[in-house]
Amino acid sequence: MLRALAISLCLTLVPLPAIADTGHDSAGIQLADSAGINVVVTVVHARKREGGVAPELSKLDKYLVKSFPNYKSFSQLATSKQRLAIGATGKLTLANGSELVFEHTGWKDGYAALHLDVGGLTSTVNVKDGGTFFQAGRGYDGGMIVLAFEVSAAR
Repeated sequence: MLRALAISLCLTLVPLPAIADTGHDSAGIQLADSAGINVVVTVVHARKREGGVAPELSKLDKYLVKSFPNYKSFSQLATSKQRLAIGATGKLTLANGSELVFEHTGWKDGYAALHLDVGGLTSTVNVKDGGTFFQAGRGYDGGMIVLAFEVSAAR
């Protein structure tokens, strides 16, 4: 469990325009008027054996390799595109049976707040329009699941 938490917190190390905030208290988040978000969740299977990065993950290639240096193979398991209004939730069942639930809780200082619950592990991430971040650490088939979130303001 500590390993999973440590790996999931790697999102604070990813050099992308996202800010991680542990916990799930949405106090202090200022709600924007009807400003929703588009969320693309890419489910990646990371393994330690050689294999490279699958072509469909090319736009995440350098971030995956740098953020997860102990893993040498990255393949796409699934992708989901959802539009969320403030207060709306998205759900996705992962390949290992865990459920991902994410909720757009509003805006804070120009960042969209996204509350995550992955099989009971919760966190809240504040991400800029167009930002990408990772949540990782759940084991699957000799490797782990990496979730790549791409968030943009709904237009």
